[in-house]
Amino acid sequence: MLDTEASHTPRTSVIIPSYNYAEYLPAAIASVLAQSDSDLELLVVDDGSTDGSVAIAQAFPDPRVRVFVRPHRGRAAPRNTGMRAAHGRYIAFLDADDIWVQDKLAVQCEALDRLPDVGLVYSRFGVIDAVGRLQSRGRSYLAAKPSGAILRHLLEGNVIGTPSTICFRRDLVENNGLWFDETNTHRDDWHFYLRVAARSRIHYLPRTLAYHRYHTRNTQGNVPARMTESLCTVQFGLDLALECFGLSGRELQRVERRALAYVEAIAGREYAKAGKLTLARGHAARSLKHYPWNVREATLYLLASIGWVPQAITRRLK
Repeated sequence: MLDTEASHTPRTSVIIPSYNYAEYLPAAIASVLAQSDSDLELLVVDDGSTDGSVAIAQAFPDPRVRVFVRPHRGRAAPRNTGMRAAHGRYIAFLDADDIWVQDKLAVQCEALDRLPDVGLVYSRFGVIDAVGRLQSRGRSYLAAKPSGAILRHLLEGNVIGTPSTICFRRDLVENNGLWFDETNTHRDDWHFYLRVAARSRIHYLPRTLAYHRYHTRNTQGNVPARMTESLCTVQFGLDLALECFGLSGRELQRVERRALAYVEAIAGREYAKAGKLTLARGHAARSLKHYPWNVREATLYLLASIGWVPQAITRRLK
């Protein structure tokens, strides 16, 4: 339930979906309340936590904080709860174990103000460990992130990444019914981005504005279950490619191969981070079978084959 109503219409509604992340939630909330653009409301949507997370959120004395408590339903439902309760012109997500840099909202909202044809902006993100030590600043040396009409890029993989990097127009969601899929059959973030990209331009900001926290609960996870969700999302993307671009035949097969290569690559990276190099090698090999020209996956395959993936590499895998 909602504990307070917003007293004015804020520029941005920030949504933190939280499930048993009491250890990390204070840092996430603090990074929102410290934003240089302070015209915001913060909606903490607790998804049935049992670890004291609700009390932590409610203890923040800032009147911009609103707390919702709901039964546990998974990743997508809390995001939708927050979006439906949002008052802001813009919406941004922050996962409960991630943090933002101080000018994250200022930079992204300025871009949305300046680019009326853009519905969503995203940025690169870095990686920190469980106690907040820097692992990666998120710079990409091998490929530039896409801007504009990026649906074709998203068909072949989740080029945006964690929802902690995005900020988008609330009316884009409401006018097009772009809610997160609550069936738990898709990779909910990738599925959401595909639907947004089919209706709006997306803008990339080449700055690290968020830090994703790497810890034991999000390292390996349930890789087979995640792969099943990803494969369902690939099929959704192929149907969207047919609808939006009329792709068929060899071109559709090319997109499918690239998407399947991406799914296998992500599984391989998760196993590499968990130290399960035999599994990492198998997924990297299957990724290369679908798309043999991926230098990063070829490197991972070779390193996993000799049983040694340097920490300098694993801590940068996403």
